Amino acid sequence: MIAFGPDICRDFDRAAAREWLETNGLGGYASSTIIGANTRRYHGLLVAALTPPAGRTVLLSKLEETAAVRDQEYPLSCNQYPGVIHPQGHRYLRQFALEPFPTFHYEIPSALPARLDKTIAMCRGRSAVIIRYRASCAHGSMSLVVRPIVNCRDYHHLMKENPEFNTSVRVGEGGDLVTVQPYPGVPPLYLYFPGSYFEPGPDWYRNFEYREEAARGLDFREDQWSPGCFICRLSSGETRYLIASTEPPEDLDPARMLEQERTRRELLARPWRDEPEPVRTLAAAAEAFIVHRRDGSGRRACGLVAGYHWFEEWGRDAMISLPGLTLVTGRYDAARSVLRTFAEHCDQGMIPNRIPDPSASPDYNTADAALWMFWAAHKYLDYTGDREFVRGVMLPVLLEIISWHVKGTRHGIRVEDDGLLRAGDAGTQLTWMDAKVGDWVVTPRWGKPVEINALWHHALRFVEELGAAHPGPRADRVAETFAARFWNEEARYLNDVVDGESPADASLRPNQIMALSLPL
Repeated sequence: MIAFGPDICRDFDRAAAREWLETNGLGGYASSTIIGANTRRYHGLLVAALTPPAGRTVLLSKLEETAAVRDQEYPLSCNQYPGVIHPQGHRYLRQFALEPFPTFHYEIPSALPARLDKTIAMCRGRSAVIIRYRASCAHGSMSLVVRPIVNCRDYHHLMKENPEFNTSVRVGEGGDLVTVQPYPGVPPLYLYFPGSYFEPGPDWYRNFEYREEAARGLDFREDQWSPGCFICRLSSGETRYLIASTEPPEDLDPARMLEQERTRRELLARPWRDEPEPVRTLAAAAEAFIVHRRDGSGRRACGLVAGYHWFEEWGRDAMISLPGLTLVTGRYDAARSVLRTFAEHCDQGMIPNRIPDPSASPDYNTADAALWMFWAAHKYLDYTGDREFVRGVMLPVLLEIISWHVKGTRHGIRVEDDGLLRAGDAGTQLTWMDAKVGDWVVTPRWGKPVEINALWHHALRFVEELGAAHPGPRADRVAETFAARFWNEEARYLNDVVDGESPADASLRPNQIMALSLPL
């Protein structure tokens, strides 16, 4: 179990550098620091994927909580504002732990012992977040005031107070359900806290500061809005649940949902119970990157998110990570679905570097993503033996990729007379070392990069293994030319890039290791 004690939790700087993440399998997530102070624009308790797995929108930023014991108030939240940390609820946090959900254990310094435990969880397939509170009070009970901090923006941007933000609030008959819809065209945000009553108090909270954004040299101040606060009383040993959702929550049972999600995760972890802790942690974390979507035909499909918080589905990342996320963990259906999705997106022998929101067009600007798909299909075949899928669905696409690379496709990607694959020109960055600032390409690798040609050789070998003839250069010729052109006898390692009569780029980079790691 990952846990931090009071030495970390009560030190704002150290605690603010540690983050947690909950995902829902739709591309949405909840995430913050272990003290609940948001340090990124990407943090939020409900960041919903409105067009799964894309369209991520910050709806509920956070909750400001205050516990009252014997008429003495103790703020439990904390934020960074210009020049001050306010409030400083982290001073009462004795432990943060993943149990398996992010759980905060607060200790209130009253005359008699008082504790409050808070758990945050997302359930697979639900655009909702559940917050559970449990009190332990030696003197009987405590009051709890919970103020939602609401937002409604694309997760890449920041918000300022503005007149277009709809501040109207609908309160349900029972007083424990609040609905807000800041902008038209965005789903309503439902806030449901059974056992509490809502006290209106709309207000703007200005100048939240996000230190991670400041460190990156980006805009880092934001205004956010609150509709008011929920108030409830918790007897010792009593538990209450708050649920924030994009669907009406009256018929949802948060206690049952949370228990079902806990059971589901325990079942997923069972095959790994005898493995070392790092293996168990990785196996559990793998699921966070597997998301569900609807493909162009409306069918349910799987995707792989390249990373949190800001990445979507990226071709290169999906193909490289597919074995570890889906095959090692036994999720063969997910692997097959991912391969099928990218195969369907193949265009002119390339698969997308990025699959964005459905309203946008995919980006075809990488030289290696399609080549990595040969490797992913190869690993899929090794693990599953599903030759029918690989030959029937994947092989026609793989042969199309080879054909396009032989005759030439986008961005100058083409096979040259020596059998090697050339890619890129001034202004492009087509390999994984693709940093670009304005028009400046940080690591120009135009020509014939070492890993691109190692992948090209593997692609040719793999279709040969499948028993398919392919056009153009044979793998034997590529292997011979590769050895002659890339081996640097003087340096005793592989050149990074070769290109025609120009001197080879002998920069010592890790790309050459891929030539050793490929199975063929």
